[in-house]
Amino acid sequence: MGDGLSVFTAVAVNSGNVLAFESPPGACVGNLVENPGFEDGLASWAITNGGLVGGIEPHEGSWAAGLGTCGRNRQVSTLEQDIRIPEGECGRFFALTFQLAGRWKFPASLQVSLTWLDSQRQPLGTGAWLYIPRRAVGNGSQGSWNTYSLITTEAPARACWAQLRFVKSGGYRRRNFAVIDDVILVGALPTCFPGGSC
Repeated sequence: MGDGLSVFTAVAVNSGNVLAFESPPGACVGNLVENPGFEDGLASWAITNGGLVGGIEPHEGSWAAGLGTCGRNRQVSTLEQDIRIPEGECGRFFALTFQLAGRWKFPASLQVSLTWLDSQRQPLGTGAWLYIPRRAVGNGSQGSWNTYSLITTEAPARACWAQLRFVKSGGYRRRNFAVIDDVILVGALPTCFPGGSC
């Protein structure tokens, strides 16, 4: 490991079944995602070929976002939100965490991306990208959820927004769903190796 190498960490904790992050001093505080648990319906989110799911489906609370619901399970579905980056937080790394499950026995694969946007919401570059195959998605109808966490690239100096996007693939299965809940985006500070520099 060379001089100046750093790793970026955030600590996930479970307090009363509420997923949160303990941020080091100086990190931005609080979840930047609006309506992260969908308890206000789909407010702050844009969705295509999906809707809210309730009953036994949510990870927590009364609601979650269901991609492929409402008879659209064979179509590509999207869920996205443009997340405002607080002033002075450019140049920071961020930690993204979300809960994912399938519905019934046939979950769908999912692509997750975070794109940095400038003040005019023009793309500046990719902050994170992840592909999750069907076999890595639990059966939410039976309470089997998966927690996914990743660290973004450093936000560019001109970044004012982060566009978070979930895309469920199309398919021919009768049940081809992805259920998303408890989406978290928080700032992460570098932890440096001895002898390195930040």
